Amino acid sequence: MDFGHNEIRFIYGKPALVIAVRGTKYLVVGDLHIGIELELARKGITVYDATERLAHSIKKIMHEFSIRKLVLLGDVKNSIMWPPKAELSMLKSFFQEINNFEVYTIAGNHDAHLGEVVGTEIRKELIIGNIALTHGHAMPSEQAMACDYLITAHNHIAIAEKGKDGSFKEEKAWLIALPSGKNASKHYTHFNKDIRLIVMPAFNELITGTPVNSLRKDKMGALFSSGLFTMHGAKVYTLWGAELAFGAIPKV
Repeated sequence: MDFGHNEIRFIYGKPALVIAVRGTKYLVVGDLHIGIELELARKGITVYDATERLAHSIKKIMHEFSIRKLVLLGDVKNSIMWPPKAELSMLKSFFQEINNFEVYTIAGNHDAHLGEVVGTEIRKELIIGNIALTHGHAMPSEQAMACDYLITAHNHIAIAEKGKDGSFKEEKAWLIALPSGKNASKHYTHFNKDIRLIVMPAFNELITGTPVNSLRKDKMGALFSSGLFTMHGAKVYTLWGAELAFGAIPKV
């Protein structure tokens, strides 16, 4: 799915994107929240083989598009601090499943101790060409803000639509937002006034997300609560390619 940038492609029907820079491709997925099934189990919901399905889905996309580099865009694990024993096992199993790829892991707000657990380097940001990637729970660096695109996760982007019977249907979505030049200049001496923010949906199939048409700005994390980016003029894309002007999406 093309939205006008030839180095970034949304994968049709999947909460994942591909970056292609100078002949090298990267698959980007965010918000895996490995271990969330343990949280669901405490609520009486049993889910089997969730981690195995995550790894299988990623490997399938990697092979389908002949990609060898994988970017995990934060919140790889579900626990915020040291993971419980069962989640620890899931994490090790997942990283073992993807060890044939070159993996770049970016820290999310849930990823404390992840490097110790799986023995991998954890980055705050990654810059590929003129595209910056960070989880989205904290303010990006000035170098990231100088890029053409900033790609984040964290928000679990979704939309809610009201049916004719009055019921609501929620589905994962993509959000593309614009910078607020006035507010950005309060935080950065230099930044690209034309930078675009791409916020990814959660890759984990157990997470739909919070609909952006029912979410207050102060609940969308530092990039929006600081006024760095604005929802004014933002666009939302469904996983199936439908483009929606944010202002045209009804509030729920």
